[in-house]
Amino acid sequence: MKTGSYGRVLVPIFYDYYFFNLLRPIVEELVSLGVPVTLMTWDRQVVEKYKQIDPLEIVKAPRLIRSFWNRANRPTFRLGLWLIAWAWVSALRHKYDCVILPFDNKPVWYVMSRLMRSVYNHSSTEFIDLELTLERERIRNVSTWQYRTFQFVEKILKVNLLPRLADETLKFFPHRLWVDRLMGWRAPNYLCGFSGVDLLTVAGSENASVYSQAGIDKSKIMIAGSPLYDRLWDIRKDFLDLEKERFKSGLGLKNNSKIFSFFLSPSAFSTLQIKEVETIVRALCEYFPAAQIVIKFHPKTRLEYVEIFRTVLRKHTQNLVLIHEFSGDEFNAQLILCSDYVVQKQSTVGYIAMRLGVPILSYNIEKTEYEDDMYKIIGASLHIENRQELEAVLPGLFSQDTLIEIKCRQKRACEKFCLDVDSASKAIARGIVNLVNASAPKNYDSPI
Repeated sequence: MKTGSYGRVLVPIFYDYYFFNLLRPIVEELVSLGVPVTLMTWDRQVVEKYKQIDPLEIVKAPRLIRSFWNRANRPTFRLGLWLIAWAWVSALRHKYDCVILPFDNKPVWYVMSRLMRSVYNHSSTEFIDLELTLERERIRNVSTWQYRTFQFVEKILKVNLLPRLADETLKFFPHRLWVDRLMGWRAPNYLCGFSGVDLLTVAGSENASVYSQAGIDKSKIMIAGSPLYDRLWDIRKDFLDLEKERFKSGLGLKNNSKIFSFFLSPSAFSTLQIKEVETIVRALCEYFPAAQIVIKFHPKTRLEYVEIFRTVLRKHTQNLVLIHEFSGDEFNAQLILCSDYVVQKQSTVGYIAMRLGVPILSYNIEKTEYEDDMYKIIGASLHIENRQELEAVLPGLFSQDTLIEIKCRQKRACEKFCLDVDSASKAIARGIVNLVNASAPKNYDSPI
């Protein structure tokens, strides 16, 4: 490992966000390999998470970047953030050989991806299927004056200004787009992985295939699994019957009844989404009267919706536990291990169930335009799409044939979407070392 002027890896985690947790095991692996790593942040919580890693260097991110970052939704401050980013990163690039990006679609991190050799680790619901991603991201209203204005300018200048994927126009914020294009944003869209990063790691083979369909060079894509789940087997090994009993007791769950755990990812719910969950809960509780229902909300879910679900679902069962606090993937894994079934429509929490071999009942009864077909595409579950199918599967939920079939589906799905490996972070760290050892720094002309 070289240690000259291009011998360091930068990890700029400016603020604490649960999605960035996958970077910690990668940093640990790099440090264990002897790679000099610098963590840059302005958040004390980030420092607390990383301070035990020795000999990791932790430095403060510039206060000026923070001041503009927090106001970047306003055009003037966004313009200033871009200018500062190009100037600052142009100098910073000579201190580091590679940067690991939390995201690559925000101004400062985007600039880093353009001026420095860079890595982004994909581990989200995007790009498990191209059409599913387009369904969520495509623009619905092309009759607005902002859209027509951008279209007109595109025709006059013969350039692409609107964000696109697979020849379809994606959602955008007009006041940001003008500034971003003016200040050097050249990515085809605002989705992560399209900034020009030098290494894009993905969790499974299907993610790699879909990114390739979307236009990413195959040579830049590495199938490695997700570092988020590197500790799953340790959790399972340590989470014995006594610990399970304590965990369930702490949540008010009984040991002798079937437990069905729902993981709901929206931060706000439509009437249709609430009705859909109610339909599933009612059917489960009618067939399994002693069933215990756990609803785990996303931490960003507004409290008003938690109370709505409490009121609606209490009509069908008193064996109801609602969890709103952020608890991390270890808590999620423990809850899954205590569950007889994970009940899922969207979100990557189902990947934990896939890896741990806990059966999944997935549903798409109502069309909500929120990744409705995610688990149908993944294919790792007992999947139902209407009330008749739901009623038909309930008698056989716990038959050996059903449970064996689900395990077989989960094994196939892991290969495609969440590779079942001992340590994804080790593979990614080695990929980063190879990138760091490349012969020359990245060459890109800044627009300023």
